[in-house]
Amino acid sequence: MDDVRPRVADGVVMAGVVCRGDAATEHALREIVRGQVELHWRATRPTHCLGCGRPMTTRRRRLPGHVVHESAGRCATCVRARQRAV
Repeated sequence: MDDVRPRVADGVVMAGVVCRGDAATEHALREIVRGQVELHWRATRPTHCLGCGRPMTTRRRRLPGHVVHESAGRCATCVRARQRAV
């Protein structure tokens, strides 16, 4: 009688895991299902500028006393100053 246990896919990518149809693939997929492995990683912008240290906000939500986030964790003023220096 055939094994009734479900088999793992082979030759595809599932949830970021390259499936080989072996026990290691099954283990990796089960860990993801259990939630023990972070599936999606998203960088968050820092709350303060890495250049000047002032609190930052977004362009959509301007707040008094805050500078606008531009890129790489820096405010627009620090990014422009860095570009001029180079």
